[in-house]
Amino acid sequence: IEGAPSILEYIQSLIAALQEQYDAVVIDAGRSWGLATFSALPLSQSVILVSDDDRTSLNLSIDHMLRMYRESDDPAEFDFSRWRIVVNGVTDKI
Repeated sequence: IEGAPSILEYIQSLIAALQEQYDAVVIDAGRSWGLATFSALPLSQSVILVSDDDRTSLNLSIDHMLRMYRESDDPAEFDFSRWRIVVNGVTDKI
């Protein structure tokens, strides 16, 4: 669509507008690994991957994240120094 902003432009402008009004902006991407999520990752100061303590669920989440990391051509998307995993309230760095 001619003149329509890209998702990256939209997310950047949305976060910039929210940062003018609020000290913290939290994006809940749910289970989405879509364009909006990947557009927000490089702009994020902190990324939290939440999982339950079911071993299969946790392993699948980490496996999917690592697969996307390997396939990514943008190192800012998966800067793991900003990532934390939360498993039923127990937090650890990746």
